[in-house]
Amino acid sequence: MKTISIVLSKSAISQLDLISRDAEKSKRQKALFLSINRKFDILKSNFQYGDPMAKAKIPGVYLAAYGITNLFRVELSNYWRMLYSVVNGATESELTVFVVEILDHKEYDKRFGYKKR
Repeated sequence: MKTISIVLSKSAISQLDLISRDAEKSKRQKALFLSINRKFDILKSNFQYGDPMAKAKIPGVYLAAYGITNLFRVELSNYWRMLYSVVNGATESELTVFVVEILDHKEYDKRFGYKKR
């Protein structure tokens, strides 16, 4: 069995910090923060939990910045999304879940070029 670790990008760390600070004042942000932590726990036992995205739909921003070859989407509370990639760890018995971004539905739509109808 492989050991799974979770690593966050700078963008994901910044967003998680904002959410955790706002969680003290807002029930919605607290629910979102708890949702993210639950998903981290799930990903530690099942790295394929998220919905895989087609390679052709991986935004160029992610390809250029991180060189990822796979991308998964996890739905969070309040219509937020967490995007992650799975990469090999330091040894053959390790895998790393690399959290690329945590974003709200509006930003998610922009990132993937979806338009309102």
